[in-house]
Amino acid sequence: MPGDTLTLTLDPPVTVGGLELRELKLREPTVEDMDRASREATEHAGTAVLIERIAGVPKLAARSVPASIAAAANAYFATFLPAGAEPPEGQAGGATRELPLDPPLALKGMAEVDVLRLREPTLGAMDRAQQQMHPFAFMAVLIGASSNLNEVQARALPVSAGRVALDFLLGFQAASAR
Repeated sequence: MPGDTLTLTLDPPVTVGGLELRELKLREPTVEDMDRASREATEHAGTAVLIERIAGVPKLAARSVPASIAAAANAYFATFLPAGAEPPEGQAGGATRELPLDPPLALKGMAEVDVLRLREPTLGAMDRAQQQMHPFAFMAVLIGASSNLNEVQARALPVSAGRVALDFLLGFQAASAR
């Protein structure tokens, strides 16, 4: 699914303050998008934040989208959140893993990154990550501390890549509990 986009047609269009929206163009959310959405009090408010950030529409317009369209958007966003972790010893590469990033991660003022290189997290990295109040902030801190990315770059990762990375990194925790 990474790289996939979805266009949802608004019929009738949503009109807010003279702006008429006929469609929402959605892409895969980033870790930062999901972190911002997870800070909302309800799932519906979180979906509105994702629509606002990803479709690039004003907040009031995102909150005015019909519930059926919001549900379709939410279902699309959920496709990027695979569940289940594999213990690291079951993966090729032992205590490290490389994930190709397609398209490469490109942030202004930083070198382009085409491969996410993960390594076993330290206890300090796990502790810093566990101090985060929101799950996607936890993800960004842990990936930033246990890879070739910094935390800013980790927040810009597509959620599907973040989940694969997190599953790998948390596999060490599960393996040590056995």
